[in-house]
Amino acid sequence: MELVRWLAEHWPHIIENAGVVTGLFVFAVSYHEDKKVRRVEAFIKMTERHTNLWMHYYSNPHLTGLRDPKRDMLTRPLSGEEAHFVSFLFNHLDGVIRASKAGIAVRPENLSKDIRAFLALPAPRAAWEEMKPMLDSQLVAFIERALAVRT
Repeated sequence: MELVRWLAEHWPHIIENAGVVTGLFVFAVSYHEDKKVRRVEAFIKMTERHTNLWMHYYSNPHLTGLRDPKRDMLTRPLSGEEAHFVSFLFNHLDGVIRASKAGIAVRPENLSKDIRAFLALPAPRAAWEEMKPMLDSQLVAFIERALAVRT
């Protein structure tokens, strides 16, 4: 009988608290779902940016020398166009790393391997050495760690 009287007296507070708890639960679920959607959107944007950069590379014959493993940098130094393209790649990489650190996107699994392979080529390595002092210190540290890994 005491329980019934107590419930009759306090039911508005019980309903109010249940509403607050339910609201918090709904918020948590929707926040979690929204976070997943944002991660997928970020991945799609990164993929689009990556695709656009490399489509530009393949459609521009002036850039093909970047991937020449036998290129002599003394006789064929970087052109302005090549330097710009590589700087776009570094900017893209910086965005990927920042999004990954912020938890907005997942870092591609073989990113370090891709960095090592690209910077093993003479022209990208020359661009890297030239641009490194102007790049963000976190990006430089990430690339240096990737280059230090022995495979």
